[in-house]
Amino acid sequence: MGAQKKDPTKHGIKPEEQPPVVQVDRNLYLGPIHENNVGQLRRLNDIIFPIDYEDKFYNGIVSAPQDLVKFAHYKDLTVGAICCRLENKPEGKMLYIMTLGVLPKYRNMNIGTHMIKYMLDVAKNVYKCKGVYLHVWVPNTKAMDFYKKLDFTVGEICKDYYKNVSPPDAHIVEKLFGEDN
Repeated sequence: MGAQKKDPTKHGIKPEEQPPVVQVDRNLYLGPIHENNVGQLRRLNDIIFPIDYEDKFYNGIVSAPQDLVKFAHYKDLTVGAICCRLENKPEGKMLYIMTLGVLPKYRNMNIGTHMIKYMLDVAKNVYKCKGVYLHVWVPNTKAMDFYKKLDFTVGEICKDYYKNVSPPDAHIVEKLFGEDN
């Protein structure tokens, strides 16, 4: 029995159906995250976030639909990423933002805003979600301000959400889609 060939449809999307790179402006585009570049995501997350993500997280990323996991490339440098998943909740299908991060040097350039707006569009128009939500670490006031500017609402505090950081609590932040957004 010879070596097995990799199935190009492993992610459920044939190569010819993979979403194209999303050109945001002259200097910024969103590109796919897959098994050949997921190590780059791991390095970004190590720099950006105060928590370590396990292999299980990265394995889920490479098997996720390609329009839910994107790198942000600024002038051909990988400077950020957004990783999401779909969840069925009592109120309906929701998009959960697992991670959104931009390297410190590239913040305040609207890169995070462009990634969020892309995912809001995908959630509403491709997956017909009722809204988007995420957890934000309680001390992360900059992130809270960022999401509030994008009309997300801050909900309850989820006690002991995080492991290995203090405090371990997170705000639940969400944006529900209505007729006007």
